[in-house]
Amino acid sequence: MRRLVTQVALFLWVCASLVAHAQVLAPETVVIPAPLAPAERGSTVLLRAQVDAEGQVTQLEVYSSSGSERLDKAALDAVARWTFVPARQGGKAVASVVRIPISFSLKE
Repeated sequence: MRRLVTQVALFLWVCASLVAHAQVLAPETVVIPAPLAPAERGSTVLLRAQVDAEGQVTQLEVYSSSGSERLDKAALDAVARWTFVPARQGGKAVASVVRIPISFSLKE
């Protein structure tokens, strides 16, 4: 059984290496309406985005919350406007799913 699992994992790794994942073309800054509260500093939201073969976000959701509804919303609003270089498989643009971490910190 152990050998089979190793072969499956290796097969999945090889298949994954043949796909170029979607990348952000020009990310917009995430803007929040008020200063960060002390509890919000250093927090991170992880978003899950479906990107079509043209590089547009077609579906977007919070995969893991920052713990702050307003920061999660600010991240969602910004990423919804981003454009991506679509993933490629066999030289052809394809739809894909990407996870995007957005961290919040003070700018000095």
